[in-house]
Amino acid sequence: MTVSVATSPDEPAGVPSGWESVHAPYRGLRGPLTRAEGLLNTRSGSLALWRRLADAVGDDEACCAAVNDLLAAGVHGLRILPDHGRWRVALLPSPGVEGEEVAALQALALLVEAGGWSRLRRCDRTGCEQLFLDWTNAGSRRVCRRHDRNR
Repeated sequence: MTVSVATSPDEPAGVPSGWESVHAPYRGLRGPLTRAEGLLNTRSGSLALWRRLADAVGDDEACCAAVNDLLAAGVHGLRILPDHGRWRVALLPSPGVEGEEVAALQALALLVEAGGWSRLRRCDRTGCEQLFLDWTNAGSRRVCRRHDRNR
């Protein structure tokens, strides 16, 4: 993945504006996105910031604020690291934060950057309150993993 730098007047210089190689299909993000779905659907008090994001679904501005708070709490910094003869951007977890949680957060951010907040949804199945991340090419998934016949 590569990071590009924002240069428009609307974005301050030096702010990463995208990982250009992230686009559908999102195969490389499936593991961390599955972890993000689990965090979004956990009712544990220790995951209050993930709960805030879950409660914000449908309000793009509130979702953005919640993800930014998750990033501020969970990410200590970023580094560029060698990866099988290439380079990748790695988010460094803050002390006490699991690397898997940071990977889930990074995958969520990349999915939203590439596909928008509509990729974060509630299950359409009557009575189901589960949230899911739609990483299908067309963004056409309507139900959570529990109700997905194609899984």
